Amino acid sequence: MLEITINVDSWAIIGPQAAAIRQQVFVIEQGIDATEEWDEQDALSRHAIALIQLPSQAWAAVGTARLLPSEKTAHGTTLSKIGRMAVLPAYRKQGIGAQLLQTLIAEARARQDDEIWLHAQRHACHFYAAQGFTEIGPPFIEAGIPHVNMQLLLK
Repeated sequence: MLEITINVDSWAIIGPQAAAIRQQVFVIEQGIDATEEWDEQDALSRHAIALIQLPSQAWAAVGTARLLPSEKTAHGTTLSKIGRMAVLPAYRKQGIGAQLLQTLIAEARARQDDEIWLHAQRHACHFYAAQGFTEIGPPFIEAGIPHVNMQLLLK
């Protein structure tokens, strides 16, 4: 059983670890153009990083995700967006993604957001559905990969 710690902080603090994971998963593994991966939202967002304790007692960063700043909708509700969720291949299917997601959901609840949206890669929809998200709208292509919008109502 892995010992997992999730830290949440700014890009200035977590950025180097998060960037290394995103580079590996999105740019190298999935072939997303690096110019599409990095944007101005990183500096504005809250970032979660999953750390596991190795047998050597050192800690290694193995997963990341970000929570963008809240937005007010036309209906007067407050909307959060979660994105850039990535777990290194060797550590998938061990609950790390769920812990990252639940940590950022708790952050959104703490700032009293009404709902969370995310762009889920089609193959990962079942993962987000298991965490309470529902698909909304038709599938679309983002960065050359099939996605769907998903929503979680918090209130």
